[in-house]
Amino acid sequence: MKKIILITICLFAINLTQAQDEKAQAILDKVSTVYDAYTNIKCNFEMIIELPEAEDVETQKGTFYLQGDSYKIELDGTTIITDTETQWTYLGDVNEVQISEFEPEENGITPSEIFTIYKKDYTYFYSGIERLNGKNRHAIDLTPNDKEQPYFKIRLWTNPKTHQIEQAKVFDKNGNRYTYNISNFESDLELTDNFFSFDENAYEDLEVIDLR
Repeated sequence: MKKIILITICLFAINLTQAQDEKAQAILDKVSTVYDAYTNIKCNFEMIIELPEAEDVETQKGTFYLQGDSYKIELDGTTIITDTETQWTYLGDVNEVQISEFEPEENGITPSEIFTIYKKDYTYFYSGIERLNGKNRHAIDLTPNDKEQPYFKIRLWTNPKTHQIEQAKVFDKNGNRYTYNISNFESDLELTDNFFSFDENAYEDLEVIDLR
């Protein structure tokens, strides 16, 4: 009798997990459909960094633009731009730009990747409805299939009406936590052809460091 009960519980757990995974997949499919329909997007973001050895959390605010694989990130006086071939990092406090070949970090997660991170190699699990800023949001956990990744989980919170990602939290294996809050979402902007490149002529006395 005990074996029957145990088998029943196991089967229920398996069915529940499958149902959760299917629900997570359905939600992420809607998210993908929404974002794939945009020509480009612009968002404000707040990045909260929690380190286990630090008493206070670090908060950084910025804006990013995304069009295809090209992006521009403006963050606390620093601007990072890539057209997928070249990357420019402008440091406003010293009026310096560093130019390098664009090499995406396989293990890294930038603010611009938050909207496409679910397309990578992950296992999904629907965690249910959670309150985010006083409103109900879907919570989905993403676990990387590649166990060599420096993080073990990413949680996404999506708007059930707009199917947009409003918050993402990265759980690092060393105890660090990175939370991205997304606000002021805009899409299909009219951007210039050279928007995702750096104009050196726009800055006087600019120091250029070419690392290519």
